[in-house]
Amino acid sequence: MAAPMTRASSAVSPPMLNIDQRRLLLDTGGNISVSCVGEAPLFWTYPTYPLEIQNPAISSRLNLTTELVTESDRTIYKSQLDISPLVWSDTGHFICHYANASQDDLSRALLEVFVYDETHLFAPHAQDTRPFIFMPVHQGTPVTIPCKVTTPQANVSFLDSNWNKLSLGDDLSYDPIEGFTIWYPGDVFEGTFYCNAEYLDVHAQIMVQLKFMPQTQLHKPDFIASQSKALLGDRVQFTCSISVALGTRCLIEFTFPVDEHSNRIQINPTTQKTIDSNGYEYLKIERSMVVKDVEMADRGIYRCTVKTHDSETFKEESFDVYEQSFAYLTPVFSNVDVSLGSDSADLSVSIYAYPQPNVTWFKDDVPLDPTNRRFDVRLKTDRCRLRIHKPQLADAGSYRMRAVTRDMTAEETFSFQVNLDKLGLVNMMRLSFVDMPSVVLDSAEATYYMTESYVSFVCKFDGIPTPAVFWNWQPCDHAGCEPSSSLWKRVQMSKNIPEVVMGEDSSTLTVLSRESGFYQCEAGNKEGKDRKDLAFFVTDVDGGFGLLDDKGKPASRLFPVVGDDLVITCRSNRLRFTHPTFFFMDGALKQMHIGDEDRIDIVNNQTEYSKIVTLTLSSVSLLDTRVFICEAQDLEGSLFRREVQLYPKDVKEPQFTKSLGGDSGKVLYIEPGVRHVLECDATGLPTPEIRWFHNGNEVVITDNVEFNHNFTRLTLSEAATENGGDYVCEATNRGGVIYSNMTLYVQAGGPTGSPTTGALSKGHVAMIVCLVFGGIIILVVLVLIYLRKVVRPK
Repeated sequence: MAAPMTRASSAVSPPMLNIDQRRLLLDTGGNISVSCVGEAPLFWTYPTYPLEIQNPAISSRLNLTTELVTESDRTIYKSQLDISPLVWSDTGHFICHYANASQDDLSRALLEVFVYDETHLFAPHAQDTRPFIFMPVHQGTPVTIPCKVTTPQANVSFLDSNWNKLSLGDDLSYDPIEGFTIWYPGDVFEGTFYCNAEYLDVHAQIMVQLKFMPQTQLHKPDFIASQSKALLGDRVQFTCSISVALGTRCLIEFTFPVDEHSNRIQINPTTQKTIDSNGYEYLKIERSMVVKDVEMADRGIYRCTVKTHDSETFKEESFDVYEQSFAYLTPVFSNVDVSLGSDSADLSVSIYAYPQPNVTWFKDDVPLDPTNRRFDVRLKTDRCRLRIHKPQLADAGSYRMRAVTRDMTAEETFSFQVNLDKLGLVNMMRLSFVDMPSVVLDSAEATYYMTESYVSFVCKFDGIPTPAVFWNWQPCDHAGCEPSSSLWKRVQMSKNIPEVVMGEDSSTLTVLSRESGFYQCEAGNKEGKDRKDLAFFVTDVDGGFGLLDDKGKPASRLFPVVGDDLVITCRSNRLRFTHPTFFFMDGALKQMHIGDEDRIDIVNNQTEYSKIVTLTLSSVSLLDTRVFICEAQDLEGSLFRREVQLYPKDVKEPQFTKSLGGDSGKVLYIEPGVRHVLECDATGLPTPEIRWFHNGNEVVITDNVEFNHNFTRLTLSEAATENGGDYVCEATNRGGVIYSNMTLYVQAGGPTGSPTTGALSKGHVAMIVCLVFGGIIILVVLVLIYLRKVVRPK
């Protein structure tokens, strides 16, 4: 491969942010303002959560503006993101990226944002709104536990179930924006753990439940090159390593473009060492190869393959070779115009070079003084920026950046103007161009909206003269539908479109989500038209795909009781997903198909919005500790998966937590006409059923008798004499049945009257017995005294 003499026409420089920091520390109630420039349309990704976590929703606090600038034959895109006020749940990654961006730095610019709130030291995680995380842990496969914090200054530790702190190292690391990463999980990571955070006087904790799953196949190895590009004659080393369980025998082999017997290729022996990761031991096996005196033939794909007696895995890396060094520069803006008094101004250049060049900046052909702190130069692999702090009139002029490698020199020139009366870039664009409408959604990538919910879209527009703005619509009634230019129709006010509000520079459309399709904002004047489309898919499950319990709530862990019939439902949007399917991991953590289990019944169905598969597991047992997994593919071929972990609980017989009478005793007198409540409650697994009896008959609801929702409270709205008598509370579940009873008297004047039921209570009987026996004793004593007097000896 010859050295590139011109930059590839398809190459696009990475987006660039207007700030150098890649980590911002902010406070709740503050604001963030960031702009991003690039050579293609720009998009933003930022943290979004349900309203119960992120309140107010980020959509109501977010403002996105887009600008276009044409310089010579180049079009520069600029996107400005403003959020105010910030809330704690805004903590996370803010990413400016091109469409279909990959995870590399060549198509996106990433910013870490922390929004501190003393009442929320931990940032939200995706699983749950509660301080609890459940995660399956697969042996040997790195896993990240999302114990993220709202300030990187917090002291965060990972504790086991005995509150012992696990030490950080090569095998356990922590990133405040990501959480704890276990790089090679072992069986010690099973059970309950805790994330503990401390900052100033604030303490917080999250319970983490880990489910360990033994290794069933090899995970991909780590394959690292000392450099991914090289010049002729360089020396490059490739290192392949993998972590496996003790006793595992592995063979590591390399595949590369040239003959393996070449004397320039040196393959080193395999080494292994035992690693102790917080009490869990495993093997780290490593092998390296060296390419000496690199030639053009060495460019291509390098593969590391790891084999055991029953498994094989590999990883590949691309390697490029250049005959000579090179450097190509592309300015972001060649002409920069600011006003006197501005805080700063940037001259930015995208760099395509190897190796990294030496850079020098000139003003009017004189090198800039490196000791002048008002001129700040920052050089990165793919970009360079000169920032001029507090621009002065004397700073205006011609600036030039020179990049030098061993074999090539490249230069770019900038015109920099400082004006007393600023005519800013935004105003220039408003005078010269028609702005593209910008639609602000709840999420930059949101396409699914819950049925019967109201959604508002904001279309911002600009242009001279002021453009006319319309909303267009076309329905989607089949899988894979895409917007067609011939099917757009003007939006008409209806029950589904309750409101369109026009502002000075925006139009807000409010819709009721009932029908899927596409909306379009169209702005036009005599200069031309601009349009922007948005996908609008109505769903009856959050995100278009989800796993729900028998109450229709999202399920990630369930606690059925032995003997229950468990029902879980998986739903996928019928327009964007394939039909969902279930499989499960059994008690031995072996993947099983549903058909292999007799007690499982599967029913497929479909609603207006979703394809549905319902799974019923009959008569749950303690052996049903397993993971059910539902999978579906979207139309782009991406696989989506939801898991639910079962934790069966044994039956527990009922026990009263509140018995009849309570502190009042088993006999109670009340006045007629009063409102009175009887309470009876019990615990047990499954939850006991409560039934009430009055004088042997089951109590029914009447105008005078009512129950709460779970029948633990019986209320007499206006007690009458017929409400008096014997009451029995019965608590029943599969573990047994228990009873609690009391006697209620409804009579004026308290216990002096007679029972309203005509029966004597035990207390009355005891009183009568005492009176009878007392009278007999007195009578006997009197008789004895009389006889003693009568028969007194003379």
